[in-house]
Amino acid sequence: MIGDSLLPLKKACYAALTGSSGFMALVTGVFDQEAPVSQAFNYVVIGAGTQLPFNTLGKSGRECTITFDIFTESMLGAADGEAITGSLITTLAQQNLTLSTTPAQTCVYVDLDNYSDRMDDGELPAYHGSARLLFRTQEV
Repeated sequence: MIGDSLLPLKKACYAALTGSSGFMALVTGVFDQEAPVSQAFNYVVIGAGTQLPFNTLGKSGRECTITFDIFTESMLGAADGEAITGSLITTLAQQNLTLSTTPAQTCVYVDLDNYSDRMDDGELPAYHGSARLLFRTQEV
């Protein structure tokens, strides 16, 4: 029986994204839950997640979602946001993520649900894109 998969999955995603030179060339940083107030655009925040049991063939697993919030300046927001989303998916989809859990788990990317909007709080307009990725973990 496995315990929490979500926190180890977030850590594995962070390591994969920050370890990708192609992805990091598009952003100024990757953050957990929120970015510093004065963070320069473009950046990604690893946000809320969910997990449900996903036990198969006598092995424990979890079905997890993680929302990645993508912030860019609104002038080029949609194009930059789509490039970041594409690189994020490529980085996470092209490898099995090994989670630091006991027992060990491996994880694969399954699906994507995304949306975007424009935020204008009176100071600096920004583009906010959101990519919610679905992962399935399995005890190895």
